Amino acid sequence: ENQTIEWAMRLRVALYIAQALHYCTSEGRPLYHDLNAYRVLFDEEGDPRLSCFGLMKNSRDGKSYSTNLAYTPPEYLRNGRVTPESVIYSFGTVLLDLLSGKHIPPSHALDMIQGKNNMLLMDSHLEGKFSTEEATVVVNLASKCLQYEPRERPNTKDLVTTLAPLHTKPD
Repeated sequence: ENQTIEWAMRLRVALYIAQALHYCTSEGRPLYHDLNAYRVLFDEEGDPRLSCFGLMKNSRDGKSYSTNLAYTPPEYLRNGRVTPESVIYSFGTVLLDLLSGKHIPPSHALDMIQGKNNMLLMDSHLEGKFSTEEATVVVNLASKCLQYEPRERPNTKDLVTTLAPLHTKPD
């Protein structure tokens, strides 16, 4: 049976993924690539974790050879290279999934955001049980992550800094 993931858990998933990506961008660690909602697993404590299948052994040419096109940044389609900025784009698509409860094409979501229709992105199954202020922060972060130009996207530290204040510890 399908259960709706509560808002607090969605925020927790977003923060944990951001922290994992920040860890992966630390010196000498392989980049995480092919990030999508299906890579998020839950441990026995119910904490979200990223599957190790997305870790990329840095190849000589910086190219990756598998990806889910629905989460793929525009520059990857041009040059096939995975960069820290391309991972940020994919994170933005995961944020959209967390907001909406389904996959929304980034271009469609950005049109909604630019049209100030942020609340139309929200999962109706949440039945309004979320903070609109927090949702606005997450929508704005997703929008920044989905910028066409890689240099205009936030870095992983910015992701963690933005999401950490929204996270509340479970009882």
